[in-house]
Amino acid sequence: DSAETILVDATENFPENELLLEKSEELESIKPVYLLEAVEPYQKAGAYDDTNLLDMGGKTYSNGFECWGWDAKTYFNLEGKYSELTFTAGIVQPTWSHATVEFTIYCDDKAVYSFEMGMGDLPTTHTINIEGCNQLIFAVNDGYNASGTGRYGIAEIIVTPTP
Repeated sequence: DSAETILVDATENFPENELLLEKSEELESIKPVYLLEAVEPYQKAGAYDDTNLLDMGGKTYSNGFECWGWDAKTYFNLEGKYSELTFTAGIVQPTWSHATVEFTIYCDDKAVYSFEMGMGDLPTTHTINIEGCNQLIFAVNDGYNASGTGRYGIAEIIVTPTP
């Protein structure tokens, strides 16, 4: 952030400086972005919703999606353009299930990260390496059928472009 501030100030003072303009473009190209602003899912979980704010653990989150937890998978084509993924996961309130839910992240059909949460757990933030990943899959499963499943959120999803 401080490098960006210095660069913006310098560019304002020297708007025709080609080196400053080049560095500004370079910095912009590696700046982390919200996943859903950069890439739309090409296949969504059956009960996918990205239109609402997510209430998880008494706090409101955005820039993500909610899904029901019965083998719910959401697919993104990253084209290998990103090196890091950060997100917050949790149980969306109110929920009616008392299950343990498993969140798994796949890169190109390989499980690269997995964790479990139980009802009442606070949301947790995760950062994983996704360098070279073309197909990113968020998978959520609580083992229930569609009529008994809970609602789960993946929010504040940020990807960092590969330099």
